[in-house]
Parts: sequence; C-alpha cells; structure tokens
Amino acid sequence: MFEQVLPEAWVFRPEAPDYGIDGTVEVFDGEGAATGHRFFVQLKGTAAPTSENPKVRLARETCDYYMSLELPVLVVLTDLAGQRLFAKWFHQFDPFYGGVGEKWIRFPFEPEDLWTVESVERIEEELEALRRIRAGLGTPLTLGVKVRDSTIGGHSSASVRAALRAVFSSSPDVFKWVPGPALVSIEVTDTETVVALAGRFFATLHTHGDDLDLDFFAPDVGLLLAVVLERAGQTATAAQVALTFAENSRLVADPWFGLHLSRLLARAHRVRGALGLSRRLLEEGRGLATADYLLAACLRESARRSSSVRESIERYFEWRQGHEQSVGENSGVFHYNYGNFLASVDDLRGAVREYRAAYRLDLGYGQRDYFSYELAGILFQAGRYRLSQALYARALELGAPKRCHALRGDALLHAGNFEDALTEFTAYFETAEDVEAEWVLKATAVQHLLGALGLKRQARNRFPALSIVASAVAMETPDASQFQRALEEDAMCAAAWANLGVAASLAQDQSAAFTAFLLSALFDTSNARAWAETMLFGVSSSQENKTLALVFSAASQAVPQEQIVGELEAYVERGAIPNTVASAISDALDEVKNAEPDRQKARVRILGEEGQYEAVELESW
Repeated sequence: MFEQVLPEAWVFRPEAPDYGIDGTVEVFDGEGAATGHRFFVQLKGTAAPTSENPKVRLARETCDYYMSLELPVLVVLTDLAGQRLFAKWFHQFDPFYGGVGEKWIRFPFEPEDLWTVESVERIEEELEALRRIRAGLGTPLTLGVKVRDSTIGGHSSASVRAALRAVFSSSPDVFKWVPGPALVSIEVTDTETVVALAGRFFATLHTHGDDLDLDFFAPDVGLLLAVVLERAGQTATAAQVALTFAENSRLVADPWFGLHLSRLLARAHRVRGALGLSRRLLEEGRGLATADYLLAACLRESARRSSSVRESIERYFEWRQGHEQSVGENSGVFHYNYGNFLASVDDLRGAVREYRAAYRLDLGYGQRDYFSYELAGILFQAGRYRLSQALYARALELGAPKRCHALRGDALLHAGNFEDALTEFTAYFETAEDVEAEWVLKATAVQHLLGALGLKRQARNRFPALSIVASAVAMETPDASQFQRALEEDAMCAAAWANLGVAASLAQDQSAAFTAFLLSALFDTSNARAWAETMLFGVSSSQENKTLALVFSAASQAVPQEQIVGELEAYVERGAIPNTVASAISDALDEVKNAEPDRQKARVRILGEEGQYEAVELESW
C-alpha cells in the first residue's frame, strides 16, 4: 500500500536482508531528475481496526539503530481495515505521548500523520530543510522565546522569560537572542515547553504543578536543545550546547538523557568534556548512572584516540579511585571498569590484575556470567588458554550466551585439547541461531587435526616448532618433512602450515594447498597474506561455493579488507595472478561486507548498585 501512494517518480528499494529497515526511498522530481533526497522506511501493518491515534511497538535496540543512522527514518503504519496509512518521522517521537519500556517503545501517530495528498509535499519540504540544516548551521544560533501563558509553574511569564534569557545569554558565542523569527524557537506554556529547530526538529519538556524551579528550568531547556540539534545531524554543535548546560540540568540525572548524552559526546569525540562532567556529577552525588555512561563513552574512544586522551582517562581513574575510597564506596565496580579500560588499550596483564581486585572486593562477581565471560576473553588474548577455557565453562554454568561454547572451543583448541574443542564447537552449532563462519571453519580444522594427524591432545611447544620452521626455510631447498616435524611440536604452528601450502602448490596439489593455507589463516587470524592465499587456492582448486563463502565471511571479520586487497595486488605486481582474479576476489569481499551484519559489535556494561548492569551495543553510538 505504501508503494502505491508514492509519486511515480519516487523509487522504493526494499532492504534484503531486513535489519530494522524495510526499504529506502529515493526522491526524483517530475522530470525524473535526482533531487539527492533519500530516506529510510520502516513498514508496520495491522488488520484490526485502529483508533484515530494508533500506536506501534518498536524494539529499543531498533530505536538505538535508527538514532545512529545518517538518513531519517519514516515509520509507516498501514491500517488494512480502514484502508488508511499513517506516516511519521522517527525523530519526532515524544516519550511523553508514547511509551518507553525496558525493551520496547510505543510509537504514537496523530490524526495529522494520516497520509493525504499533501503528505508528499510535506515530506519533500522536510527533507529539503534537513539538507539545509545538515549543510551546517554555524554559531551563534539565533534564538527566540515565546511564553504563551501568564503564569508558568507558579511564576510570571516575565520571570520565566528572564530566567531563559539570563542562562542562554551567558554563552554569546553559541546563542544570539533575537526578537523576531529565529533558527531556534522556544515556546513555553504552563504544561509544556517545545524546543524547535528551523520548524522541523522538535523536543518537548512536560511540566506540571506550581513548583517549577527556574534555576533548573533553563538548563533543562538547553539540554533539550542539544537533543534537537543532534537529531538534525549537528553533532559538534549539539555536544557544545550539551556541555554548556548539562551540569546544572536536572535532566542529566535521568538515565535516558544520560545515555543519550553519552552517545552524543562519543560521536563528537568530546572525551575530556565527558570525563569532566562525569567527575563533577560524582562529586555532587547526583546523576551517578549518567556519570558511568559518560565513562563508557570515553572507554569506547580510548582504543582509537591519541595518547593524550588515554592519559586523561588514566588521570580520571586515579581520581575516581581516591574519590570512591573517600566516600566509602565499594570500589569493586571501579576496578572492573578500570580493567575494561586497560584491556581496550592492550594492557592485558593490568586488566587481569584489576579484574582480580574487583573480585576480591566483591565476591558477587563470581556469580555473574558476564564477569567470567569477559575475563576469559582477556586471558585468551594474553595466551592463558587453560584458565580462559575454565572461565568460559563457568560463564556457561551461570547462563552466558550460547556463543560462549564457540569461544570455549577456541580456548580448548589453543590449549591443545582438540577433542574437547570439537565437542564445544558442536554444542555451539546445536544451540546457536546464527552460526558464525569462523567457528565452522575452526571445527573443520579441528577435525583435520583429529583425522589427518591423529591428534586428540597435544602439549604445544610453540617455540621449538618455530625454530624448526626457521631452520627449514633457511635451507636452499626446504624439506617439507621438516614442516611436518614442526607440527609434531605444535599442530597449530601457522608458519608450518603456510610452508606446507607452498610445498603443495609447487607439487600442483591445489586442494592440499588450500587446506594448508586455510589452517594457517585460522591459526593466525590476523595474517592477511594467509587469508589471501586461502582465497586464491580456494578459487583455483574449485572448492565448494559454501566453503568459499565461509572463507570470505571469516576473512572479512578477521582482518581489514584493504590488507587482503594489498596482498592480492602484490601477487599481481609479481605476475603470479592476473588482475582479473584479484578484482574478482575484492568484489566478492565487498559483497560479503555489505550483506553481513557486524557480529563483532563492541559492548559496554554500566554497573549500578549490587552489580546490576545494562549492556549497551556501541554500534548505536
């Protein structure tokens, strides 16, 4: 029905697969020329009769995803019983009139959202306004205020106007007060305050009663404006406005605003501002959840920002440790968060130390699946595989996600316990809804170790194996049997498998070369050359499409695509392969990257009292 009401010149392209967006609409003018306007669409339908104010349910995860998108999302409800269609931009959602639950929101439609002949023109105007706004507003922003009622929360309209003017005028580099039409308008009534940007982006603060506190009211309105600016794509300006008003706003103590503010500052890379605000909130003893959300935003940035940013986070942790000791709080949470930070900057020994400190201070961590799960991952990165697999087993006992079976299988594999590793991979395949390519391939690799090499367990001697490989490679004519001898010391020696792949290719055994290079890549997943060679020999040995698809999927998750392409280009330059082969593999990687969701989403946990936490997917930041 939605496609039927669109103008003939507009093009609706369905999304496949659907990850929360049903399609994209591209707008063309009456002569078929592209306007550059595009928007996403989420389609909902109901066969039951609807009221004049229908609502639809949207998952909170989906809403977070919408907030991260560059293009606006139009939510469309088709009323099949009444043959009506409602359409409303997601960024116009008002939690006061909708409903916000733990996992869902109820997204409301109003009578003015009913699709009519004017709807197309309205959408075009709003898209054009969005483009103008995102082209750059600049500062100072012109600001206008209207107070509609004579009294607001027990205060005269003049007092309310004066309070707003006093606060906003304190930042002349950001705002310019004007008497007439302004880019930012603030309209105040006795029940609500509406902040609008260019008449297209809105947010509403609902107020009731006669006890409005003017000291907080104006900063609350300022923080609301930051939300509006972010919705309009003005991330940098929104962050500047948020940091101007957040400290004196009551809204900053609200968990929803705290999470929103943290995401905003993360997008704007305002790490020092976020740390400073977190520190001031903790010192004042309010907005504690927001303080931790802000810390999470900084931890996300720490792994990819400058050393000075990391030093700022280090100083914050030093201060916070002293602060928590001074107020007599349980610092187990502090050590847990600090451990996460150290892990993010590859200080694995320090991360393990802090996790242990957290456990000593709060034995309850031993009963939380995420604690064992995350510590197991850190230990795996540190090469402590036996302890890692044991903690993964503990996490599974406590109810950790089924993917933990695969991770434990990987830890057992690296610990040399090949038979038990296959058991864990099998358990993962039996319980997981969406099986990842890496684990399918690693299970195949384990079967090869069990079958071709006859190994159920092995005390891996990595350094002797590498020494044997190095000696063999140094020979004028390497002896392939030496690489087999290296595998007797360490069956997961990636260098030995890579050289066996070379030997097999020289013997024109393309299939054996593919297997050897695949094992080399799986046992050293960060090696782009091994993945490139696996792909090349997979294509030349006519491997099954299913197997090749798994290889391409696993490679795209393991290393940046440009590294694989770089290895392929080196082969082209040496004349080893034609450019057409390299281009075909590169195109295939593009398709895999576009078709697959990112399964390696970063996550943070915000801990509160008694170790309770909320997991946040950082993709939505």
